[in-house]
Amino acid sequence: MTAANVTFLPTAGNNPRIERIRTEINAALARLSSGNRTDWTEASLQIATALLEAKSMVPIGVAANDWFKANLNYFPSNERIALCGLATNIDVARELLNRVDRKSYQNIWNANRHLFMDVPKKPEPERDHKRRAYAPRNRSMIHYTLKLGELTMAKIRGTSLDSAKEMEELLMLNRGAEEGELQPIVRQLVEDAAAGKPVSALATSARQFGALPKRVVKHLQQAWIKRMTHPWELASLQEKTELLVYLLRAMPKTEAGEIIEHLIDHVNLKEDGP
Repeated sequence: MTAANVTFLPTAGNNPRIERIRTEINAALARLSSGNRTDWTEASLQIATALLEAKSMVPIGVAANDWFKANLNYFPSNERIALCGLATNIDVARELLNRVDRKSYQNIWNANRHLFMDVPKKPEPERDHKRRAYAPRNRSMIHYTLKLGELTMAKIRGTSLDSAKEMEELLMLNRGAEEGELQPIVRQLVEDAAAGKPVSALATSARQFGALPKRVVKHLQQAWIKRMTHPWELASLQEKTELLVYLLRAMPKTEAGEIIEHLIDHVNLKEDGP
């Protein structure tokens, strides 16, 4: 690989770290064609180290190839992967590059990658951004994350809002907000869910617009049969009791009192029956 084979990029940019990496790679590329073996080896190692550092900057959920094309488009993906592999152990890579014929980094890596599996590897640099509390699980989750923001998705994970239907309804309620921003009604739902409250975007939409969306199961008994038959049948008496107490406590006191009266009447009718 020589300087004639790659595209030099300007050092302008918004990220100082990317600017520094570009400067380092540009300087190293100028040394590749010097004709000196030592210069070629050291320049290759400098490029490899810079690319490995850049690899740590690729955001979660973004394809590395797309990110490099947009920010550091110097090498084809196969050459870049080979250089990153060489950078995992600089000592082994230096010895290797000093004795092989100069050819593509991909061919060098493919023929000698086993050497890097038998020795301790240099750890990749730490990412310069905060570790994400939420990693999207599929394309739909990526879509929700882009619209609602990572912090919101992290907050609602494992809550009553952590389902495709609820998140889709959150998007509906959040119409008009900028990506990653929340309308007040959505922000309140998220905060309540994060606090452990049994809230529902679907139910909120139903109350606000006066009708349930067509995709929602409209009757509690149907919803129970569909979702709760299995866990209810396997639950112990104590677990069933705890669930009933939880449901009663989640209701307004007047509603809970009326339901308890109805339950008592229902039990008495069954005892008095034939």
